[in-house]
Amino acid sequence: MKIDPGEAHVWSARLDRAAAGLADHWARLSPDERMRARRFHFPRDRRRFITAHGILRALLGLYLDADPAGIRFQANRYGKPGLQAADDRSPGLNFNLSHSADRALMAFTEGIPVGIDIERIRGDRELESLVRRFFAPREVKEFLSFPDKERIEVFYTGWTRKEAFLKARGRGFSIGLDRFEVSLHPRRAARIRRLPAEEIYERGWTLVDIPAGRSCRAALAARASSVRPRLFSWENQPLSSGP
Repeated sequence: MKIDPGEAHVWSARLDRAAAGLADHWARLSPDERMRARRFHFPRDRRRFITAHGILRALLGLYLDADPAGIRFQANRYGKPGLQAADDRSPGLNFNLSHSADRALMAFTEGIPVGIDIERIRGDRELESLVRRFFAPREVKEFLSFPDKERIEVFYTGWTRKEAFLKARGRGFSIGLDRFEVSLHPRRAARIRRLPAEEIYERGWTLVDIPAGRSCRAALAARASSVRPRLFSWENQPLSSGP
């Protein structure tokens, strides 16, 4: 399968439904992934982990025309996984995985660092305290300007946009969430308003919301001035394409 220049392929999967092929997903996993799966206390969480990582490997096999079980990963110093270089050449395929409850999103790009985040909306969180702790001052002010009934959607919109950027950057929480700013309005275009100081001379970034149903919010970030998401389901049926 080919990713055209400037595209980001985004695959969605319902993990509880896709778990019907659990034996196939398990067969694709590495010994390390199987060890991680066994650490889950609850069987449902274990199944979801196996399914998400089994699907990821199946899709990587599709893009690389390779045996999914034979694909090897290597993590950078901050823990972000990538494909293990072969013959001293870094592979051009970039990927990222995020899952929350039974929903998973996986992003694939060619030669472009990418990050994706999905979060199931929960109504039991102290949102204002989280925003004051993790968001930049201008974001806090914007969040507080929304009516109370809208703040839960605003929070998850901002959180997924910020997480997607961090995952694309590949440095985890070594970059504080309050050191950069994103737009928060759920019904306006996503954008990065302010980059961390060490990023200001980097090439452009794209930040875009990804459709994830009424119970979730999701976003994708890519280190390129223009990236067009193309959406697929795990059943390999295109859902829609970006503009």
